[in-house]
Amino acid sequence: MIPRRRHSKVCDRLSQSGYDALAPSLFDRLEPGVQLGYSVEDVDKGRDLRSRLDWNDALNDTLASISYLAQSGPVAVVGFCYGGAIAWLAASTPHARMAVCYYGSYIHQFRDQHPQCPVLLHFGALDSIIPLENVEDIRAENTEANPDICIYPDAGHGFNCDLRDSFHGPSAELAWQRTLDFLSQNFTRA
Repeated sequence: MIPRRRHSKVCDRLSQSGYDALAPSLFDRLEPGVQLGYSVEDVDKGRDLRSRLDWNDALNDTLASISYLAQSGPVAVVGFCYGGAIAWLAASTPHARMAVCYYGSYIHQFRDQHPQCPVLLHFGALDSIIPLENVEDIRAENTEANPDICIYPDAGHGFNCDLRDSFHGPSAELAWQRTLDFLSQNFTRA
């Protein structure tokens, strides 16, 4: 897959902070050009697409995006929910130089895929999808990789997305600042 640039609010925020950013169109394999929001219908459609998309295909498309961006220098992968798990998987390859995973709902099932680069994980303590026991399992399984794990006591799943009812401004602001600090520190080391 050849990565194509798409509009993304997160990409815009990263660009405003001085980073080149690309959002791979992972669902193009199933439905080219699909755009999803947060309506009940869109969320249901996104879940359906995600359930039909092979993990290896999503990872390979992400690695193609990393390869494309690596022409300009080291690459970080930032992902949210499903994308957080994809970022985790990318971190377990030699291609990503760092990864940031926001409430990666499938990281627990891939906790034995150990990161080969610095990783920052954001979880909400009130997340009904990712229990804190799962977060502790991830930590215990990855003592050698030692990912930075941040837990936000007043946040639930999707706390960083201002288009969702679960948005929690103070947690989102703190997580974003930690993300920028993490990227800055690790790009300096790269």
